[in-house]
Amino acid sequence: MVELADGETAGLASQGVGATDNFTPRLDVTIRVAGALVPNSPVVLQLEATANEAISAGTVDLLLPTMAGMAYAGADKHPRYPPSDKMPTIGSWTLSQLARGDTWKQNVSIRLPDKGYYQVAVDVRTRGPDPLGMGPYLIDDTHEQAWMFVAEGGGVLTLGFEDSVFPDRIAAQPGPFRARPGGQARAQAEAQSASSSSSHTWMEFVYYDNGRYVPAEGAYASGKLYGQADGVGRFSSWRIPRSGIVRLSCAQPFEYWEGSVSVPGSAYAQGAVVTP
Repeated sequence: MVELADGETAGLASQGVGATDNFTPRLDVTIRVAGALVPNSPVVLQLEATANEAISAGTVDLLLPTMAGMAYAGADKHPRYPPSDKMPTIGSWTLSQLARGDTWKQNVSIRLPDKGYYQVAVDVRTRGPDPLGMGPYLIDDTHEQAWMFVAEGGGVLTLGFEDSVFPDRIAAQPGPFRARPGGQARAQAEAQSASSSSSHTWMEFVYYDNGRYVPAEGAYASGKLYGQADGVGRFSSWRIPRSGIVRLSCAQPFEYWEGSVSVPGSAYAQGAVVTP
């Protein structure tokens, strides 16, 4: 769950199809931010949790994946972190025993970077009894996230990555704001690219899972390559392989890619479409 600094629950910025959730986390975590989401300012990340069932042992890790990717990639590069490498935590706690209904709280102070969109991730691992016989519907290991949209006039905290919060002139992507390609802007098709040549580039598709980026094997990606005066674009699509890396035509001067990734659903989770 995500809440704004004033305590108001942050809803999705765009409407989606609802799904019935029959699963219950053993520890239900809420992420809040105290302080204005403006560039280069201090804020406090607030974690508040309630035990839905008794907890005998557990850990909670707090991470900032986008900022970790920025530190790894270097200045003026798209945020990137090596897949399968464990990211650094900015807070890690060992849980004492909690009874059903007990609460747990922690605060961590950080300084925000420049204008942009930044992920906050919380990884929870717990153990305990199952008195109601919920079996697989009682989740011991959970992963919560929130995204901080940092802007000059004050930003917003969202539950997931929401491209609708971006102004039209700004590209919808994690990290510091970048102008949307087009017109006289030269496209940079390097978003987490592994390598490139004059005619092709290799793009890496990953997702965050338990402190690591993991290849998005099985996802479906599609995109259009636009030119300066091209309002239609050239369509391409890919099924993401085990490596997470696909080859696509390299954007030339005054060209740029726009696309989306479709994550398949299952009997336990609803699929989603992500527009990078």
